[in-house]
Amino acid sequence: MSGGTDVAGLGLGHHHWPPKDNFWRLAAGSAQWDSVGPMIEPRWGHRMVAHDGRLYVIGGRGPSGRVLIYAPGKGWTTGAGMPRPRDHLSVVAVEGRIWAIGGRDPRSLARVDIYDPATDSWQPGPDLPAPTSGAAEGAIDGVINVYGGEEPSFADGAVNDRHWMLDTRSQSRRWEPAPAPPLAVHGTSGAVLQDKLAIAGGATWHGALSIVGWTDALQILTRPAIARR
Repeated sequence: MSGGTDVAGLGLGHHHWPPKDNFWRLAAGSAQWDSVGPMIEPRWGHRMVAHDGRLYVIGGRGPSGRVLIYAPGKGWTTGAGMPRPRDHLSVVAVEGRIWAIGGRDPRSLARVDIYDPATDSWQPGPDLPAPTSGAAEGAIDGVINVYGGEEPSFADGAVNDRHWMLDTRSQSRRWEPAPAPPLAVHGTSGAVLQDKLAIAGGATWHGALSIVGWTDALQILTRPAIARR
């Protein structure tokens, strides 16, 4: 677990929320978190994923938009900066690449960028069919799944009841409709275990109204089917 921001900064507008450099570890079987921080720079609104024995912090807000890389026993280094820095994005590591999907800057985006750790470089990916931020994500057998998210605006905001999947091994690299979970939420992430995607919690209301819409629901999706193209 890494980074975050202080609630005290919420009244300043999200670009001014103070990022933190916390970095915590929970060992298997332990009931206590251990501090292994700080991160090389503070960050909030990011995602952290594991790939090839390292942890990668992607996106979020902080002093830079660079990838932050943690190697156990060696510490932190930085990688290439995101082409379009943003927060509240979804991130998955699949087929040797790290996908940065959607996000917010300051409105929700459909943009997708793909990071190659081997070459420390970014390339554009296929845009989502519609913008979203704060969506849950997971990759199963090379298929990326993105569920829910929001547009936080007071005027035209909403929780997105939109769900997509993309087969990274398909030549078309096209987002397809995905099976919808029972409850549309934002502000959570997905976890894959034994070919199932778990979505824990999240909010059923958008923006500032999220505070009255948090849920403790645990949604489990069995492995979605996708046609190979």
